[in-house]
Amino acid sequence: MRSNIALPGILFLLFACTSPSGGSTDFAIALDPTNLAVEQGAQGTTRLTLTPRGGFTGMVSLSLHNAPAGVSLAPTSLSVTGSSPVSQSLTISVGSGVAAGNYTVKVRASAGGIAKEADLALAVGARLGGGEGSLVVGPTRLKLLPNTRGQVQLTLTPPSGFRGSVELSIWGTLVRPIPDRLEITSDQPVRMPLVIAVGNLSPQRLNLRLYAEGDGFPRKEAPFELWVATDPEPDPSFGRDGFAATDTAPGFGDSLKGLVQHPDGSFTALVAYHNTIQLVRYLPDGQLDTSFGQGGVVERALPRIREGSMLLEPNERLVVAGDRFRPDGSLNTSIFLARFNRDGTPDTSFDQDGLLELSLGGMSEDFGAIIRRPDGRLVGTGSSSNNGSKILLFQVRSDGLLDPGFGAPGTGFVRIDTGSEQGSGKDLVLLPSGDFLVASELTSGDILLTRHNHDGSLDPAFGVNGRLRVDLGAFEDSPRLLVDSNGRVVLLGAQQSCQGSTCQFAYFLRRYLANGALDASFGQGGTQIFPVGDSRYRPTQLLEVDGKLLTIGNWPRNGVIFRYHPDGSRDQEFGPGGSIGFFYSPYETELSSILVQPNGRLVVGGTAFYRQTSGWYSFTLLARYRRVEGLGPLAP
Repeated sequence: MRSNIALPGILFLLFACTSPSGGSTDFAIALDPTNLAVEQGAQGTTRLTLTPRGGFTGMVSLSLHNAPAGVSLAPTSLSVTGSSPVSQSLTISVGSGVAAGNYTVKVRASAGGIAKEADLALAVGARLGGGEGSLVVGPTRLKLLPNTRGQVQLTLTPPSGFRGSVELSIWGTLVRPIPDRLEITSDQPVRMPLVIAVGNLSPQRLNLRLYAEGDGFPRKEAPFELWVATDPEPDPSFGRDGFAATDTAPGFGDSLKGLVQHPDGSFTALVAYHNTIQLVRYLPDGQLDTSFGQGGVVERALPRIREGSMLLEPNERLVVAGDRFRPDGSLNTSIFLARFNRDGTPDTSFDQDGLLELSLGGMSEDFGAIIRRPDGRLVGTGSSSNNGSKILLFQVRSDGLLDPGFGAPGTGFVRIDTGSEQGSGKDLVLLPSGDFLVASELTSGDILLTRHNHDGSLDPAFGVNGRLRVDLGAFEDSPRLLVDSNGRVVLLGAQQSCQGSTCQFAYFLRRYLANGALDASFGQGGTQIFPVGDSRYRPTQLLEVDGKLLTIGNWPRNGVIFRYHPDGSRDQEFGPGGSIGFFYSPYETELSSILVQPNGRLVVGGTAFYRQTSGWYSFTLLARYRRVEGLGPLAP
């Protein structure tokens, strides 16, 4: 089989900074917006927010670095007198002699031994079109797929005294601006995002101009370069033409649930199929490892399996956790854990036969996620139903028995009461302190974060009595958590807002500092929301690679990967719109796993679906790309 595959991406760059030379005082800075389009001889504004930490107060110096001669900043200082964030409007002045082009400048805030920097993307446009007024767009280089959309920042300065409509257009191509009309009501410059929509064009590079004109408004024009791209190709040295398609179970119902990597570069996939779990071992090049099990596959019977995930222990034992429908024929579920040796045989040191079936007193118990502590104990979350669903936590010792020191004495588990609401634990992460954080869905449409001590009890120093509710004004669900390399917690989730039968969807990222406060340097006050229109998008995984954040998820018919800038905005250089789609034509795909091999190559995995006259069929699908960095802009 041949096909195209594409992956969306994310670039997460961290602010460069130096730590204080002594004491615990510090501060963080953020810019909004993080990009400006300014014409020669004009000015633009951004807002700097400085968040003091550890009691920091005093005068902070502000300066620009890596800026071309003729670009300046004002004011050059601000005063911090209390513990609240300080917000200051910054004016960026561009001299008439500054060459037109794109610049990445750094806004630096310094005080004593503390210095913090934030990147500002500055697009300098030439004065074109004659007469008063000007038109500038930035960035001036954009990469998009056919039949997709991207975004630039528009700055339109009207002639003095002009009032009325201005038409926006791009001549001679299947490229159009949205909106295509502006109403000018004052002499103030109009600064706004402008959508660039690309029609069914073949791959090519276009030098285009955006025109603005109207009755009494002399025509203005702003140049920009558009690359109409094709999706990045997979690595042909992996599998067959970059793909590893493995059909280990007949018919429909097999689903990839997890992917883990071994120290030698090989990796194991967890495939759930009705009444079995399958461990599928691949060599680093995507070929099946036929020395593992039967032709690369190990099966274990687990009737009526529903959900599952997998983790790799330091000794290369594989832990599989999930839930399955109970054998009584009902729709009630119970949670199981299984442990396998590296060769796929059951680990009989784990509950004697390598399989632990949990019975925690609920009518039905659903699995959410599992993590491993450094001492080998396993902590899991999910839900437990008895006249309503409650958030469930449990801890299992290395020998496969419930830990009696966790939760209520002698039980090994905890139920978190959410009052009249029902709740279900969906993800959890181990914090640098050794405590752990749980993200749960509530039936109200909010997400609940809870922080727990080693014994499972709530940490009262977090939020309100150990709980922090996330309510962003819509129906939020599908939470995923990550602790980044700086100890900050990143929350990924989905949103849905409906009026009658019409629904709009979005997903969001939210970043917290180690003390639980929102990180003001990320998004808008710590949160970045991404509307996706009327197509449901479901995020599935969050990953940091070499300081860069990746998220994966699924549209209705294909998977997608995104990459982000330090402020949480999508990285347009990663792929069209900051994303790459997981395509394997003519099949539908669902993306569930992602990993990075030691050589930096990106492996993604999911399930492909196809329909024949006799019904639906599915199989496991993996793809590899040469390097994460290689998924950037097209070569000149």
